Amino acid sequence: MRSCSAVYALTLTVLLLSECSLLSGVLVQRTERPSFDSLITRVARDHPTEFNNAIQEFLNSINIPTLVTSLLTAIQSAVTTLSNPSTITPPTLDVAEQATCTLCTNLVTALYAAFKINYKVVEIALIQLCVNVQKIQQPSVNRDEQCNFVTIQGPEINKTVLAADPLGLRGPTFYTICAFQNACFKQPSATNVLMTPRCNPKPKPTEEELQALEVKKQDAFKIVQLTDIHIEPEYDVGSNANCGLMVCCLDRQGPGTAGPYGDYRCNVPVGTAAIVARKMAELQADMHLFTGDVAPHRAWNETEKSQYDCIRGVAKILREALPSKTIITCLGNHDNYPTNLNSMKFSKYTPAMLDVYLQEWQQVNGFDASQINTMRTGGFYTMLRPFNGRKNFRIIATNSNYHYTLNFWNPLNHKQSDEVAKMKNLLETTLKNSCDSGTELVILLIHHSIGDIDFVETEAIYYQNLIVKYAACIKLVISGHSHIDEFRLIKDISNELKSIVFISGSVDTSDYKNPALRTFYFDRDTEELLDIDQYHLNLQKLPADGDPVVELEYSTRREYGMADMSPASFEDLLCRFETEPDLLQKHLNHGTADAVITPGACNGTCLTNHQCRQLHALNRHYSRCSGTSQEYYFYALDVAAVPPVLVR
Repeated sequence: MRSCSAVYALTLTVLLLSECSLLSGVLVQRTERPSFDSLITRVARDHPTEFNNAIQEFLNSINIPTLVTSLLTAIQSAVTTLSNPSTITPPTLDVAEQATCTLCTNLVTALYAAFKINYKVVEIALIQLCVNVQKIQQPSVNRDEQCNFVTIQGPEINKTVLAADPLGLRGPTFYTICAFQNACFKQPSATNVLMTPRCNPKPKPTEEELQALEVKKQDAFKIVQLTDIHIEPEYDVGSNANCGLMVCCLDRQGPGTAGPYGDYRCNVPVGTAAIVARKMAELQADMHLFTGDVAPHRAWNETEKSQYDCIRGVAKILREALPSKTIITCLGNHDNYPTNLNSMKFSKYTPAMLDVYLQEWQQVNGFDASQINTMRTGGFYTMLRPFNGRKNFRIIATNSNYHYTLNFWNPLNHKQSDEVAKMKNLLETTLKNSCDSGTELVILLIHHSIGDIDFVETEAIYYQNLIVKYAACIKLVISGHSHIDEFRLIKDISNELKSIVFISGSVDTSDYKNPALRTFYFDRDTEELLDIDQYHLNLQKLPADGDPVVELEYSTRREYGMADMSPASFEDLLCRFETEPDLLQKHLNHGTADAVITPGACNGTCLTNHQCRQLHALNRHYSRCSGTSQEYYFYALDVAAVPPVLVR
């Protein structure tokens, strides 16, 4: 998801601290879910005394006297390092990374010992820790209810932690567990990192050229993408939209101002999602893609039935909007129960989820026997679709839950199961065969955004290397999850541009987003990407009567004055942000589909962060480029600074 969702971080303690620090809700524009390093670092650095006290209370409450003193000393040392401002800029970035690793491994050690004694005692202590960490961020707001997610996810994570082996003989080590949280990283220090975009100016298209482009787009191959729908089946018009929780607008939260088409503090109503789906049909595309996430951001108040009902609900919406069309999908983290947790071998819920998923999406996607087989292996598949008579599109739908820091089964998925290996084998084999064939062009669907801090960094390196290797036949790499309209540039080891990851805004409205979808246009002759049209439903411009209209927000080449859609042109766009502040302002505003109009100028650190975010597809390179250690990326907007939006 990309929204301020319920966030967790790997062992139950870490999970809790991450969840709580984000649930405080002070950030607006951000990526999906942060991982251990970003959230724990932020809380530890900004509130070191309170953080230490909360940890000490937790360790005392789980009653392991022999561990408390040594662990607390190690944790406090790490917190001291992280709270020192000198550790957040190069060349001392590695110092902060090591401190984060120390903090994580010591917390996992405590949990491992505690779980072995009495899980229930730990669960109670973790709920209290969650409450305490939330109060560190916002003392005056009562969000204790959100800490109930521990009772849902805790038993599953307990199994992961207990499967650990300090010696690494029978299970993942504590270090390995933290590595899957991006808290420990064995790779060499990031070197040869671009610190600024390289300017390669091309002439801006003339009005005549733009008009000719629009004519050409009429005959182009059109691909429409929806992502991150997050329907709220319990959305109640007239309910409280400012309930204090991460998402609101439910009947039990009391009366308020929740409008009939949605609110920026709530997940999207079913009816609004259906309006966007009907627009998808109106665009009359040649291919329809949905890149995952169906359920609302209520990890503290979800059941297996409620999650599966959302799978059924979204499939029904799309079936009714496009009854005769194939909709190609990939899994998101909010398609799971519990949210984020996905494992065919270790979770009793994932196989059941896939049964529901296949049953519902069979009517929309038309899975064949081979696709059903690989879906049941690990939630991935490939599909061939006609393109221009000479070549076909080969779609590879990955299960990026296997690369997500908050899928706490991943240390076991990667070390004690073959499901990830089988997916990577299919991915690599298909890419090689498609490229060798000369008749297939590849579209890669990855729900989670490569380069986000919640994408396991070693896995992001794997994808970047794979995309570089097969860039000649990979025509499109698309993602969602962040709920932000943005992109990532893919470069080889010598910084030569190879590809680009396009990340679409969400249909969901929470975290101040307007519902969005987009259309890609491919030239049938040259087989190149011509343009991207972005559409939105602006909740601030609803008609007095009738349903709202999903309208064109912008066309990429016209909006940004781009000669073409090559990676080089997107890098040059980042460069132009320095001299064309209006262009930068447009890009920032479009990040939320114009739900939030960024106040004031974005220069200095704001400009650097924004450039570096798009310039790199590895979070570690972003950290080097921006000079920000383990930081959760955001546009420096505070909810309190955003005027309340009144929607009818």
